[in-house]
Amino acid sequence: MRRAVAFIVLVCFILGAPINALAVMSCGADLNGDGFADAAGETAACYSAPLWGQDTSQWFCPVQPTDCQRDFAEPIIEQTCSLPGFTYIESRNRCEAPFTSGCGGAQYDPTLSVCFTPSTATPTCSTGTYDQATGKCDLQTYSCPLGEYSCLDTGAATPQCSPNPCIDVANPSNDVSLLPSEDPMLQNDGQVDANGNCLGEIYIFSGKGTRCRPPGLSVGYANDCCDSSDPVLMDSTTGSRINNVASAISTAYEMAQVGYYSYQISTGAMAAVEYGGQVVVYNMANGTIAASYASGTATASGVMAAQGTATAGAATTTGTVTSGLSSYASALFNPTTIAIAIVVMVVMKVMFGNGCSPEDIETAMLANSDYCHYLGTVCERKWKFVGCVQRAKRFCCFNSKMARIVQEQGRPQLKAFGPSGGWGTAENPNCRGFTPQEFQQLDFSRIDLTEYFGDIQQNLSQKIQDAQTTVQQKIQDHYEQIR
Repeated sequence: MRRAVAFIVLVCFILGAPINALAVMSCGADLNGDGFADAAGETAACYSAPLWGQDTSQWFCPVQPTDCQRDFAEPIIEQTCSLPGFTYIESRNRCEAPFTSGCGGAQYDPTLSVCFTPSTATPTCSTGTYDQATGKCDLQTYSCPLGEYSCLDTGAATPQCSPNPCIDVANPSNDVSLLPSEDPMLQNDGQVDANGNCLGEIYIFSGKGTRCRPPGLSVGYANDCCDSSDPVLMDSTTGSRINNVASAISTAYEMAQVGYYSYQISTGAMAAVEYGGQVVVYNMANGTIAASYASGTATASGVMAAQGTATAGAATTTGTVTSGLSSYASALFNPTTIAIAIVVMVVMKVMFGNGCSPEDIETAMLANSDYCHYLGTVCERKWKFVGCVQRAKRFCCFNSKMARIVQEQGRPQLKAFGPSGGWGTAENPNCRGFTPQEFQQLDFSRIDLTEYFGDIQQNLSQKIQDAQTTVQQKIQDHYEQIR
């Protein structure tokens, strides 16, 4: 039944072909004073609320909502006379009447020969009504204590205002990406002669500018895409070829996706169906598509295995996730050379929440494996009138730890880079490699490779231990056969 409903929802969604032509009104502010608006609670979606006491509505920003204050005015104090025939005399601040045969209940002033009595102060309001509690005129309106901001009926006990404007972030001019979608990297694509000799420029130990993102608007406030606690890449394990490293990271990212969507399927938040040569994962709540994979791929196989386990209804969340990952691994024909169990642990840690991109994953793994030179933190995404809503940590990353070590210690030796290493800026990094002439000028006696050889020694010890285990197993197998 669940799959049937899923199919109907999916078909309706595809045939409906919704067009997102609506404005996406949002707002934000730097509440903690760190110069950025990328912490939890510092950005929010605006909503429409009626202006207090009016029939029109306006966008309201729920960041820094402030209760409006009731408007009061000073009353006009009118002096009145309680006795008939008496008139208020302002210069003497009393009520007077001519003396005739007597003053009755009033007093007599022989100097002026008048009767007088104290006046009664009566507050009156030209607008609003007099409030006995405050002694002022209640104008029955509200104003914002922060300034000239509108007071809206937000559903709170008191009308509210906000100092932060709402902007349409669907408008590209209001939501600006400050970094390139992908940093350029020198490719091995130059012309060669008949003997395979390079006719262009040769660069040795060349790197690539890249980034990972800490918690923020784009990746989620509980999602640190730079967090990859344990190193998962080693020169002696993945090798120094960049395609080996990229293949390892790509596989790890796919496994993280399978694990993530398997978990969502197990909780009922998402479901997967196979339709038209595609395996589509969609949100059960609103029918929007979360991911789509070609049928028959390892990722599609893992997701559908998880859906099958969840549909059976007998599996736990752990069982559903395990089913998805096991199916993915079975369908994978090109396993990488790195420890998959470690990769899944690391990638799931940074992927959970579905906010981290493959570049985030790659950078986090490379940086925490000491393959990268840190350049600094910059703003990646900025909202008009709000400020930076997503930061990024920037690196020059290389295809091995040795490349990074030689780059960091070799650059300051060369005039072309200067004493600081000539890394450029975090916004515009210079990650190029050495030319052959520059490489020949390096004094390797001044380059400390202790860090690199530590990894080699560690891996060598593990290989020796593995070899000993293999030999012992072979001996045991032999005795089992001759018994």
